[in-house]
Amino acid sequence: MKKFFFLAALASVALASCVKNEPAKVDSQKEITFTTPVLAVPTKTQEIPGTDYLSSSPSFGVYGWYVAGATYVADDATAYMHNVEVKHTNSIHDPADTGDEGAWISDDAYYWPKQGSITFDAYSPYSIHTLVTGDKTNGLTITGFGVTNVLDDQVDLLYSTRAYDKTSSKGTTNDRYDGVDIVFNHALSVVKFTARTAADYSPTTTIKVTKIQIVDALTNATFKQNVDNSARTDNPEWTGHTTNATFTSLDTSEGSATALSTTAEDRGVSMIVLPQDFTASTKLYIEYYIKTGSSAPIKQTFEISLNDSGFSYTEGGSPVPVTGWEIGKRYTYNLVIGLDKIYFAPSVTDWTDVNVTVPQI
Repeated sequence: MKKFFFLAALASVALASCVKNEPAKVDSQKEITFTTPVLAVPTKTQEIPGTDYLSSSPSFGVYGWYVAGATYVADDATAYMHNVEVKHTNSIHDPADTGDEGAWISDDAYYWPKQGSITFDAYSPYSIHTLVTGDKTNGLTITGFGVTNVLDDQVDLLYSTRAYDKTSSKGTTNDRYDGVDIVFNHALSVVKFTARTAADYSPTTTIKVTKIQIVDALTNATFKQNVDNSARTDNPEWTGHTTNATFTSLDTSEGSATALSTTAEDRGVSMIVLPQDFTASTKLYIEYYIKTGSSAPIKQTFEISLNDSGFSYTEGGSPVPVTGWEIGKRYTYNLVIGLDKIYFAPSVTDWTDVNVTVPQI
């Protein structure tokens, strides 16, 4: 009899920032420029790396809300920048700082007002700008966003923490760029997998995982930032989920697959998925092969509903059930395949005694 074990591990994305001395800016210092302290954004994703928004990353969109005072009051705000595209430039930098990588700026220049302050919302990538609206009270709404199951075409959707009460591009904390700090957060989730054997079955037996899929994951929904201006916090959520698709992390032949060992190793590629509560049809599907000695590989399949799987991770010393995927979290599903050794319990059926009557001689 075979055994199949699962452990689900959860890791939140960490944010990092750096202390910076105020740079000596060029003459355009009164032009609004931006920094992007966190989160590298590849145009194609496997694993989501790092906490830096690189100069090669996509352009992003910005909303700017002006108030006449120093402290943001949504009812008093007016739109100063409306869904403006912001791109990287090397033309604005501190010549004395060899680590300075320029700034992020719009094609049409925006300048700081002489009085008052500006509060900013941002998102990335700008290529989705037709889906995005900004609101001075509630922040960003991204309507009808879809996560594709074509992994090479996936994008890492980001939204910024609202940047309050800015009056200058100077005095920022991120030493990578010059400008207003824009701290991006992941709006989606990531799923990845590792696999190992429960024991060492070598040299006679090998196990190879050939397919890993998430079946019927929801793919379309609307994102709402839900800014709380009193607490200056966000309460992001996805609503109105529709459309299902199957996401394939691994699909290879038995001959091309690598045999598992007792050490957990990555299997397949990371997948960006839509945050969601699992439905009864959302399943994890695994396909693997067992080969013993000179026998032909035997195909095995395993499918379990994520809605009632019993998967959990540990937080604060206590197990937490995984009943869905949450915003900004990367889920590592640790697959453990165990085998029961074949044993025999021999016995012998006793002879059946037959007494034969012989005719009298």
